[in-house]
Amino acid sequence: MKKLFYQSKKHLFIFAVTLFAIIVLPLRTEAAPYTYTNTEYGFSITCPDKPQGIISLNRTQDEKGVLLVFEGDANEVKYGWLILVDAFTDKDMPKLKDMPTQELDAYMQLLLHNGANEVVAVVPIEEEPALYTINKGEKKEAVTYIQSKRNYMVTLISPMDKFKERINPYQEGLISFKSK
Repeated sequence: MKKLFYQSKKHLFIFAVTLFAIIVLPLRTEAAPYTYTNTEYGFSITCPDKPQGIISLNRTQDEKGVLLVFEGDANEVKYGWLILVDAFTDKDMPKLKDMPTQELDAYMQLLLHNGANEVVAVVPIEEEPALYTINKGEKKEAVTYIQSKRNYMVTLISPMDKFKERINPYQEGLISFKSK
């Protein structure tokens, strides 16, 4: 009887440790998403975790926005999202939602074949089409142009060796983007 009780306690202990490992440990190792809201520029975006730093870029009229720093510092950003406001005008880019499909395809092909981009796609953000690009070259960046009242440009900043693992959180952030 003692042996059976000991075996039962042993199995219960193993079960409890396994349950703890399955439920609690993943909660501790994954950072919870963080929603960053900027009232000055009228947007919110869900980040993979809380930024280590937020750098305001309203130093000039041409450069308005914020840099969300997830790794590094103001002198050397190793991982971040640059969010510019009023980054382009309607003259710089045609209204994607007003373009006929054939014309939109031709525009995307032009951007793809100009030599600077390896990926060009139109993605829905806030139920409106946005232009999503990934450039070619040594300094790989994903840049998304969101047409709205404020014409936002959201850029993923990451070293090449970490780009693939950081593109998914960036894409998830884009899906969550809301202009106010």
